[in-house]
Amino acid sequence: VNESEDQDRMLSLLSPELREQFSGMGTDNLLILPSSKSKIKAKKAQSLPSLTPQEIKAAKTQYKNTQRKLQQLEQRKKQKELRKGLYKQLEENALIPTVPVERNAGDSGA
Repeated sequence: VNESEDQDRMLSLLSPELREQFSGMGTDNLLILPSSKSKIKAKKAQSLPSLTPQEIKAAKTQYKNTQRKLQQLEQRKKQKELRKGLYKQLEENALIPTVPVERNAGDSGA
């Protein structure tokens, strides 16, 4: 009785089509095969060309430059957020309330 409950629970997770397909099968009929990771790794190792020392050096340099640029972008983003908060705080604590000044296209500004 316990096995049939387990099987019903497992089948309830499947789509209706798969449920119909597997409902007549017992758990004895399911075949589990080992993964073929070693075959995949071997194929990848054979298909990749070997790199020259100059190519490796160029790739390392490019990687370092890319990482540095990404760090700079993150730092700029953090600084921008920090400044935004500081400006907002300064505006809130200002002694004289600031009123945005609107200029017409005809004004010379003087």
